[in-house]
Amino acid sequence: MGGDELIIVLNSIEPSKTNAMLRTYLRIAARILARNKLYTLINVVGLALGVCVCIIIWLVDSFDLNFDRFHPDGDRIYRVVVGGKPGEARPAVVLRPMPAAMRADIPGLESMAAYFAYDESQTVRVPVQGHATVAFQPRLPAEDRATGIIIADTGWFHVFSYRWLAGNPATALAAPYTVVFTESAAKLYFGNIPPMAAMGRELIYADSLHVHVSGVVRDWTQHSDLAYTDIISSPTINVSFLKETHQMDDWEPHLGPDHPWPSCYVKLAKGVNTGQVEAQMNRIAAKRDIQTPFGPYTQKLQPLSDIHFNAEYFDFAGRRKAHRPTLYALAGIALFILVLAAVNFINLATGLVRAFPFHG
Repeated sequence: MGGDELIIVLNSIEPSKTNAMLRTYLRIAARILARNKLYTLINVVGLALGVCVCIIIWLVDSFDLNFDRFHPDGDRIYRVVVGGKPGEARPAVVLRPMPAAMRADIPGLESMAAYFAYDESQTVRVPVQGHATVAFQPRLPAEDRATGIIIADTGWFHVFSYRWLAGNPATALAAPYTVVFTESAAKLYFGNIPPMAAMGRELIYADSLHVHVSGVVRDWTQHSDLAYTDIISSPTINVSFLKETHQMDDWEPHLGPDHPWPSCYVKLAKGVNTGQVEAQMNRIAAKRDIQTPFGPYTQKLQPLSDIHFNAEYFDFAGRRKAHRPTLYALAGIALFILVLAAVNFINLATGLVRAFPFHG
């Protein structure tokens, strides 16, 4: 639509006191745009590019800055990590008996979850009656190296919240040879069947660990470093071949792939101070005079909101870490570009009006 055509449309509108000024401004703008198409194109494209760059940067920043921000009581959830000096690389794990000792000796822990990342099982096999087993490779979202399989205790569902589609959160991980998985994993393994229809079905991990489905939960819809898809019950360890490498009563800090260490998350009770809990954890370790390649064994609590950004702690899975200062710098650049584009647009528009004044 040309400038004169737009003016005809505007003139057809019934005039009123409330829109008279607006109609005048639109009439001026339409005539200027029609007379100076190239100048207007440069002006509008410049502003549009600036806005597009800002939107792209905002999408990048919001992707990383929102990791694990959706958990209820997230400000009271912490990961237990190995202590040490700032700047040193330290593992985000605990000695195997430590979770049980913490449960017994440390008050103020509302709930706790200990788990092993089960990266040894790179494939999951699903028996199909009358056919060979079908193999799948579960992966964490956006992670090529880390599987989505863990071996966890019932505390996992007390620290982290899920919407249950089938099964009971109080008992789903209480028995050996059971597994809870997400709705997406259920569809991957069994196709588009109702969650209740997956209950009791068999899966095979690491070619010889046979387990049965005891629960199905809804996938988290927001970004998380903890979006595991397959959660095997920890009682399975003591009654299977897993006890050879996943003993939970050995205080020795063994190293190597044959001696995995568990990870541990705690949810503190309201009003509990992190310093008090850390002091109690370290008293437990000090009683046993544990020495590690990192020095005397100490522990500290890492806030859940810090996990996606702090590269000092590693979990042996090689997960990507975001650099918070870089994200903030990108946000500053986006704001600068937006202001610059807006100022440039206003200056060009003002210069255009001055160069081509409208009379009448």
